[in-house]
Amino acid sequence: MSHASQPMKLFVENGRFEIDPTEPDADESPDIQPPLGEPVNGLIAVTRNAAGIHTGIKKGNVHLEARLCNAEPALDVSDWDEVIDTTFTSTTGHALIGSYEHALDLNVAHQGPGSYRLRLHARGRDSEPGASRRRNSKPTEHYLFHIWPAPAAPETVHKATDTVGHALRTRLAAMSERGAKWSLDDWAGPLTVAVIDGTFSLRDPEAQTSPRPAGLVSTEKDWALVTTRTSPGTVTVTLHPADRDPRPDPLQWDEIEQAVVRSTTGHLVLCSADGPTKECEGAALHGPRQYGIRVHARRTANGEEYLVQTWVHGKK
Repeated sequence: MSHASQPMKLFVENGRFEIDPTEPDADESPDIQPPLGEPVNGLIAVTRNAAGIHTGIKKGNVHLEARLCNAEPALDVSDWDEVIDTTFTSTTGHALIGSYEHALDLNVAHQGPGSYRLRLHARGRDSEPGASRRRNSKPTEHYLFHIWPAPAAPETVHKATDTVGHALRTRLAAMSERGAKWSLDDWAGPLTVAVIDGTFSLRDPEAQTSPRPAGLVSTEKDWALVTTRTSPGTVTVTLHPADRDPRPDPLQWDEIEQAVVRSTTGHLVLCSADGPTKECEGAALHGPRQYGIRVHARRTANGEEYLVQTWVHGKK
Protein backbone atom coordinates (compact mmCIF):
# COMPACT_ATOMS: atom_id res chain seq x y z
CA MET A 1 0.00 0.00 0.00
CA SER A 2 1.47 3.36 -1.02
CA HIS A 3 -0.71 5.91 0.72
CA ALA A 4 -3.95 6.38 2.65
CA SER A 5 -6.10 9.43 3.22
CA GLN A 6 -6.86 10.82 6.61
CA PRO A 7 -10.46 9.93 7.53
CA MET A 8 -12.70 12.96 7.11
CA LYS A 9 -16.27 14.20 7.26
CA LEU A 10 -17.67 15.03 3.84
CA PHE A 11 -20.83 17.10 3.47
CA VAL A 12 -23.01 15.67 0.69
CA GLU A 13 -26.08 17.09 -1.04
CA ASN A 14 -28.70 15.59 -3.37
CA GLY A 15 -27.98 12.11 -2.03
CA ARG A 16 -24.58 11.64 -3.63
CA PHE A 17 -20.90 12.44 -3.79
CA GLU A 18 -18.48 11.98 -6.68
CA ILE A 19 -15.11 11.24 -8.13
CA ASP A 20 -14.36 14.42 -10.08
CA PRO A 21 -11.50 14.86 -12.58
CA THR A 22 -11.46 18.68 -12.40
CA GLU A 23 -8.09 20.02 -11.28
CA PRO A 24 -7.89 23.04 -8.96
CA ASP A 25 -8.05 26.36 -10.84
CA ALA A 26 -8.90 24.58 -14.10
CA ASP A 27 -11.09 26.52 -16.54
CA GLU A 28 -13.19 23.46 -17.38
CA SER A 29 -13.61 19.80 -16.56
CA PRO A 30 -12.08 17.04 -18.72
CA ASP A 31 -14.37 15.18 -21.06
CA ILE A 32 -16.75 12.80 -19.25
CA GLN A 33 -18.16 10.38 -21.82
CA PRO A 34 -20.47 8.61 -21.84
CA PRO A 35 -22.51 10.73 -19.40
CA LEU A 36 -22.62 9.49 -15.84
CA GLY A 37 -25.65 7.22 -15.46
CA GLU A 38 -27.57 5.85 -12.50
CA PRO A 39 -26.02 3.37 -10.03
CA VAL A 40 -27.79 0.22 -11.20
CA ASN A 41 -25.80 -1.79 -8.62
CA GLY A 42 -27.38 0.35 -5.89
CA LEU A 43 -24.17 2.08 -4.84
CA ILE A 44 -21.85 3.50 -7.52
CA ALA A 45 -22.04 4.54 -11.19
CA VAL A 46 -18.81 4.89 -13.16
CA THR A 47 -17.90 6.47 -16.48
CA ARG A 48 -14.63 7.70 -17.97
CA ASN A 49 -12.94 10.15 -15.56
CA ALA A 50 -15.88 10.25 -13.11
CA ALA A 51 -18.07 8.29 -10.73
CA GLY A 52 -21.16 9.00 -8.60
CA ILE A 53 -21.81 7.36 -5.23
CA HIS A 54 -25.38 7.08 -3.91
CA THR A 55 -25.82 7.86 -0.21
CA GLY A 56 -28.69 7.03 2.14
CA ILE A 57 -29.11 10.59 3.41
CA LYS A 58 -30.12 13.35 1.01
CA LYS A 59 -28.02 15.97 2.78
CA GLY A 60 -25.50 15.83 5.60
CA ASN A 61 -22.11 14.47 6.62
CA VAL A 62 -20.68 11.07 5.77
CA HIS A 63 -17.41 9.52 6.95
CA LEU A 64 -14.96 9.00 4.10
CA GLU A 65 -11.57 7.33 3.73
CA ALA A 66 -9.48 6.17 0.75
CA ARG A 67 -6.51 3.84 0.51
CA LEU A 68 -4.25 3.85 -2.55
CA CYS A 69 -2.72 0.45 -3.27
CA ASN A 70 -0.06 -0.90 -5.63
CA ALA A 71 -1.93 -4.21 -6.04
CA GLU A 72 -5.25 -5.75 -5.07
CA PRO A 73 -5.64 -5.80 -1.26
CA ALA A 74 -7.16 -8.61 0.76
CA LEU A 75 -10.95 -8.65 0.70
CA ASP A 76 -12.77 -8.13 4.00
CA VAL A 77 -16.55 -7.60 3.93
CA SER A 78 -17.27 -8.37 7.58
CA ASP A 79 -17.93 -4.81 8.78
CA TRP A 80 -19.74 -3.55 5.69
CA ASP A 81 -23.25 -3.61 4.21
CA GLU A 82 -22.21 -3.17 0.57
CA VAL A 83 -18.88 -3.98 -1.13
CA ILE A 84 -18.42 -3.60 -4.89
CA ASP A 85 -15.38 -3.80 -7.22
CA THR A 86 -15.58 -1.76 -10.41
CA THR A 87 -13.23 -0.27 -13.00
CA PHE A 88 -12.36 3.43 -13.04
CA THR A 89 -10.47 4.93 -15.98
CA SER A 90 -8.65 8.25 -15.80
CA THR A 91 -7.41 9.89 -18.99
CA THR A 92 -5.84 12.80 -17.11
CA GLY A 93 -4.15 11.18 -14.12
CA HIS A 94 -6.13 13.42 -11.77
CA ALA A 95 -9.27 12.54 -9.78
CA LEU A 96 -10.53 13.61 -6.35
CA ILE A 97 -13.29 12.10 -4.20
CA GLY A 98 -15.50 14.91 -2.96
CA SER A 99 -18.75 16.84 -2.96
CA TYR A 100 -19.13 20.44 -4.08
CA GLU A 101 -16.64 22.60 -2.14
CA HIS A 102 -14.92 19.78 -0.21
CA ALA A 103 -12.80 16.82 -1.31
CA LEU A 104 -10.19 14.42 0.00
CA ASP A 105 -6.72 15.88 -0.54
CA LEU A 106 -5.69 12.74 -2.35
CA ASN A 107 -5.38 12.03 -6.07
CA VAL A 108 -6.94 8.60 -6.51
CA ALA A 109 -5.49 8.28 -10.03
CA HIS A 110 -2.22 7.91 -8.17
CA GLN A 111 -0.19 6.24 -10.91
CA GLY A 112 -1.15 8.60 -13.70
CA PRO A 113 -3.54 8.12 -16.63
CA GLY A 114 -4.86 4.61 -17.04
CA SER A 115 -7.19 1.98 -15.69
CA TYR A 116 -7.77 1.39 -11.98
CA ARG A 117 -9.73 -1.10 -9.96
CA LEU A 118 -11.91 0.55 -7.32
CA ARG A 119 -13.33 -1.35 -4.34
CA LEU A 120 -16.00 0.64 -2.53
CA HIS A 121 -17.20 -0.36 0.96
CA ALA A 122 -20.31 1.23 2.49
CA ARG A 123 -22.26 0.91 5.72
CA GLY A 124 -24.90 2.91 7.57
CA ARG A 125 -27.01 3.96 4.58
CA ASP A 126 -30.08 2.49 6.28
CA SER A 127 -29.59 4.60 9.43
CA GLU A 128 -31.44 7.71 8.19
CA PRO A 129 -32.58 7.17 4.59
CA GLY A 130 -33.75 10.37 2.93
CA ALA A 131 -32.75 12.57 5.88
CA SER A 132 -31.41 16.13 5.59
CA ARG A 133 -28.91 16.92 8.33
CA ARG A 134 -27.04 20.09 9.32
CA ARG A 135 -23.39 20.71 8.54
CA ASN A 136 -22.32 19.93 12.10
CA SER A 137 -24.14 16.58 12.12
CA LYS A 138 -22.33 13.42 13.21
CA PRO A 139 -21.86 10.98 10.30
CA THR A 140 -23.80 7.74 10.45
CA GLU A 141 -22.67 6.54 7.00
CA HIS A 142 -19.15 5.26 6.33
CA TYR A 143 -17.38 4.79 2.99
CA LEU A 144 -13.96 3.25 2.32
CA PHE A 145 -12.24 3.17 -1.10
CA HIS A 146 -9.43 0.80 -2.09
CA ILE A 147 -7.90 1.85 -5.44
CA TRP A 148 -5.13 0.07 -7.36
CA PRO A 149 -3.91 0.01 -10.99
CA ALA A 150 -5.42 -2.90 -12.93
CA PRO A 151 -6.82 -3.72 -16.37
CA ALA A 152 -10.54 -3.15 -16.92
CA ALA A 153 -12.66 -6.03 -15.66
CA PRO A 154 -16.35 -6.78 -15.10
CA GLU A 155 -17.99 -5.39 -11.99
CA THR A 156 -18.00 -7.70 -8.95
CA VAL A 157 -20.57 -7.38 -6.16
CA HIS A 158 -19.05 -8.94 -3.04
CA LYS A 159 -21.86 -7.90 -0.68
CA ALA A 160 -25.20 -6.14 -1.17
CA THR A 161 -27.36 -6.19 1.96
CA ASP A 162 -28.69 -2.72 2.82
CA THR A 163 -32.26 -1.69 2.02
CA VAL A 164 -31.22 1.59 0.34
CA GLY A 165 -29.26 -0.38 -2.27
CA HIS A 166 -32.02 -2.95 -2.67
CA ALA A 167 -34.64 -0.23 -3.21
CA LEU A 168 -32.48 1.56 -5.78
CA ARG A 169 -31.70 -1.63 -7.68
CA THR A 170 -35.39 -2.58 -7.69
CA ARG A 171 -36.47 0.86 -8.84
CA LEU A 172 -33.95 1.11 -11.67
CA ALA A 173 -34.69 -2.44 -12.83
CA ALA A 174 -38.41 -1.63 -12.92
CA MET A 175 -37.78 1.57 -14.88
CA SER A 176 -35.65 -0.38 -17.36
CA GLU A 177 -38.38 -3.01 -17.71
CA ARG A 178 -40.93 -0.27 -18.38
CA GLY A 179 -38.69 1.35 -20.94
CA ALA A 180 -39.11 4.51 -18.86
CA LYS A 181 -37.77 7.74 -20.30
CA TRP A 182 -38.07 9.64 -17.02
CA SER A 183 -35.08 10.33 -14.85
CA LEU A 184 -34.61 8.75 -11.44
CA ASP A 185 -35.60 12.08 -9.89
CA ASP A 186 -39.15 11.70 -11.25
CA TRP A 187 -39.77 8.73 -8.94
CA ALA A 188 -39.93 8.48 -5.16
CA GLY A 189 -39.58 5.01 -3.69
CA PRO A 190 -40.05 2.23 -3.19
CA LEU A 191 -41.05 3.54 0.26
CA THR A 192 -42.16 1.38 3.18
CA VAL A 193 -45.41 2.71 4.67
CA ALA A 194 -46.91 1.51 7.94
CA VAL A 195 -50.60 0.66 7.62
CA ILE A 196 -52.66 0.82 10.82
CA ASP A 197 -56.27 1.07 9.66
CA GLY A 198 -56.06 -0.48 6.19
CA THR A 199 -55.29 2.79 4.40
CA PHE A 200 -52.57 5.22 3.42
CA SER A 201 -53.09 8.58 1.71
CA LEU A 202 -51.80 11.55 -0.21
CA ARG A 203 -53.21 14.52 1.68
CA ASP A 204 -52.66 17.83 3.36
CA PRO A 205 -51.90 16.86 6.98
CA GLU A 206 -54.15 19.75 8.09
CA ALA A 207 -57.15 18.54 6.08
CA GLN A 208 -60.15 17.73 8.29
CA THR A 209 -62.51 15.73 6.08
CA SER A 210 -61.46 12.20 5.20
CA PRO A 211 -63.04 10.49 2.18
CA ARG A 212 -65.33 7.57 2.85
CA PRO A 213 -63.49 4.45 1.60
CA ALA A 214 -65.02 3.25 -1.68
CA GLY A 215 -62.86 1.00 -3.82
CA LEU A 216 -59.13 1.31 -4.23
CA VAL A 217 -58.91 5.12 -4.21
CA SER A 218 -61.35 7.67 -2.77
CA THR A 219 -61.00 11.45 -2.74
CA GLU A 220 -62.16 14.54 -0.92
CA LYS A 221 -60.78 18.06 -1.02
CA ASP A 222 -57.06 17.87 -0.11
CA TRP A 223 -57.24 14.11 0.47
CA ALA A 224 -56.77 10.95 -1.65
CA LEU A 225 -57.30 7.79 0.37
CA VAL A 226 -55.94 4.40 -0.78
CA THR A 227 -57.47 1.25 0.72
CA THR A 228 -55.13 -1.69 1.31
CA ARG A 229 -55.71 -5.33 2.13
CA THR A 230 -52.97 -5.21 4.74
CA SER A 231 -54.06 -4.10 8.23
CA PRO A 232 -52.00 -3.78 10.30
CA GLY A 233 -48.61 -4.13 8.67
CA THR A 234 -46.54 -2.41 5.99
CA VAL A 235 -46.90 -1.88 2.24
CA THR A 236 -44.48 -0.67 -0.41
CA VAL A 237 -45.39 2.56 -2.20
CA THR A 238 -43.72 4.22 -5.20
CA LEU A 239 -44.82 7.73 -6.18
CA HIS A 240 -44.57 9.12 -9.71
CA PRO A 241 -45.58 12.79 -9.90
CA ALA A 242 -45.77 14.01 -13.50
CA ASP A 243 -46.70 17.16 -15.43
CA ARG A 244 -49.03 15.26 -17.75
CA ASP A 245 -50.86 11.95 -17.56
CA PRO A 246 -48.09 9.30 -17.80
CA ARG A 247 -50.71 6.64 -18.70
CA PRO A 248 -51.20 3.38 -16.79
CA ASP A 249 -48.01 1.49 -16.01
CA PRO A 250 -47.46 -1.36 -18.53
CA LEU A 251 -46.31 -3.92 -15.95
CA GLN A 252 -48.68 -6.50 -14.49
CA TRP A 253 -50.93 -5.16 -11.70
CA ASP A 254 -53.87 -6.78 -9.94
CA GLU A 255 -55.90 -3.58 -9.88
CA ILE A 256 -55.71 -0.05 -11.31
CA GLU A 257 -58.09 2.75 -10.37
CA GLN A 258 -58.16 6.44 -11.24
CA ALA A 259 -59.72 9.54 -9.64
CA VAL A 260 -59.35 13.31 -9.33
CA VAL A 261 -58.31 15.20 -6.19
CA ARG A 262 -58.37 18.97 -5.63
CA SER A 263 -55.54 20.47 -3.61
CA THR A 264 -56.47 23.87 -2.18
CA THR A 265 -53.09 24.30 -0.45
CA GLY A 266 -50.61 22.71 -2.88
CA HIS A 267 -49.65 20.29 -0.12
CA LEU A 268 -50.34 16.60 -0.79
CA VAL A 269 -47.88 14.36 1.05
CA LEU A 270 -47.62 10.65 1.71
CA CYS A 271 -49.33 9.86 5.02
CA SER A 272 -50.30 6.92 7.18
CA ALA A 273 -53.14 7.04 9.71
CA ASP A 274 -50.72 8.72 12.15
CA GLY A 275 -49.86 11.55 9.74
CA PRO A 276 -46.98 12.20 7.33
CA THR A 277 -44.49 9.37 6.84
CA LYS A 278 -40.86 10.09 7.66
CA GLU A 279 -40.16 10.41 3.93
CA CYS A 280 -43.02 12.95 3.65
CA GLU A 281 -42.88 12.76 -0.15
CA GLY A 282 -45.12 15.29 -1.90
CA ALA A 283 -47.20 14.97 -5.07
CA ALA A 284 -48.79 18.41 -5.65
CA LEU A 285 -45.83 19.73 -7.61
CA HIS A 286 -47.76 22.55 -9.31
CA GLY A 287 -49.35 24.14 -6.26
CA PRO A 288 -53.07 24.54 -5.52
CA ARG A 289 -55.10 23.02 -8.31
CA GLN A 290 -56.78 19.80 -9.48
CA TYR A 291 -54.72 16.62 -9.94
CA GLY A 292 -55.36 13.27 -11.53
CA ILE A 293 -54.39 10.30 -9.40
CA ARG A 294 -53.98 6.71 -10.59
CA VAL A 295 -53.30 3.90 -8.11
CA HIS A 296 -51.84 0.55 -9.18
CA ALA A 297 -51.94 -2.35 -6.68
CA ARG A 298 -50.63 -5.91 -6.60
CA ARG A 299 -49.77 -8.65 -4.14
CA THR A 300 -46.33 -10.26 -4.41
CA ALA A 301 -44.29 -12.74 -2.41
CA ASN A 302 -42.87 -9.74 -0.52
CA GLY A 303 -46.28 -8.22 0.31
CA GLU A 304 -48.45 -5.49 -1.21
CA GLU A 305 -46.99 -3.02 -3.70
CA TYR A 306 -48.51 0.25 -4.91
CA LEU A 307 -47.58 2.68 -7.67
CA VAL A 308 -49.31 6.06 -7.34
CA GLN A 309 -49.18 8.44 -10.31
CA THR A 310 -50.28 12.08 -10.04
CA TRP A 311 -50.46 14.77 -12.72
CA VAL A 312 -51.99 18.14 -13.51
CA HIS A 313 -55.67 17.63 -14.41
CA GLY A 314 -57.81 20.25 -16.15
CA LYS A 315 -57.93 23.87 -15.13
CA LYS A 316 -57.06 25.25 -11.74
